[in-house]
Amino acid sequence: EDESPAADAHAALLDAAVARHLGDVPRARARYALALRTFERHEMALHGACALWRLAALDGDEASAHQARERLSALGARAPRRILALVAPGA
Repeated sequence: EDESPAADAHAALLDAAVARHLGDVPRARARYALALRTFERHEMALHGACALWRLAALDGDEASAHQARERLSALGARAPRRILALVAPGA
């Protein structure tokens, strides 16, 4: 059994960033979505918000990106973009 149930979600975030960098948008989308679902399942709200933000940015979904920023702010993040860069690197 995996000692860190969210390890796969962290790996998915990194894989998504690499896929996006390489231009593999379908893979990036799938991996961001997997990370989002996994973080939400494990009640990791900050990480989930970052995965949502990256997924929304990939899809050009400004409403979801705004929702992600609002979630981070509600969790106490004073600099949401810095948190995003730390938790879910890539652009």
